Amino acid sequence: GEGANPYMPGIIRAIAGNDPLRATQLITAMPRSEERGQALDAMLPHPLRQGGDATRAWIDGLTDDALRGGAMMRAADQLAATDPAGTAAWLLANPGEASQRRMDDVYSAWAQKDEQAAISSLATLPAGEDRSNALRGVVSSVAVRDPKAAVTMMDRYPNDVTDRVVQNFVWHSFGNDPSTAITQIGRINDQGERERMYGRTLEAWMQRDASA
Repeated sequence: GEGANPYMPGIIRAIAGNDPLRATQLITAMPRSEERGQALDAMLPHPLRQGGDATRAWIDGLTDDALRGGAMMRAADQLAATDPAGTAAWLLANPGEASQRRMDDVYSAWAQKDEQAAISSLATLPAGEDRSNALRGVVSSVAVRDPKAAVTMMDRYPNDVTDRVVQNFVWHSFGNDPSTAITQIGRINDQGERERMYGRTLEAWMQRDASA
């Protein structure tokens, strides 16, 4: 038929270790589909075992844009666990959906590993979407440990504080400091989302400490 072959992920899983070139060719030839995603999941462990440089080189060599983006999104979190700085630089050099969706995760992992290095890198980014995404990741990490320090970071980059940055701050700081967390909800620009965030947060706070 015209759809993806449902047996192809299993075939790729079987040959990827011995013939990665052929496995890559087979994945590239598949149509965009759930099966191709499964095949990619079966393939990625092999370059990942060879290290970050090998993984990035394999992904950069993919000729299909959608496949390359999907591989970047899948690999970024795992690469960030061992090399957040290199992974951040890689995403920045390859703008697109993958960098937009994974930049915060990479900077969050980086901040957990070396907070000062992540903050220093954030300061070098130009204002815009990349810095907002990176800020979201760093704020999320810092907020768990020190909500007030996370607020200071948001104050340092007020033009890069998007609604998602604030939401992530509240989610990560509420457990330790609900009174600080809730003061920042007013920074959410979307009125509907702001009201929903107040509702969810107040409900959780009522259950936890009604008098406060």
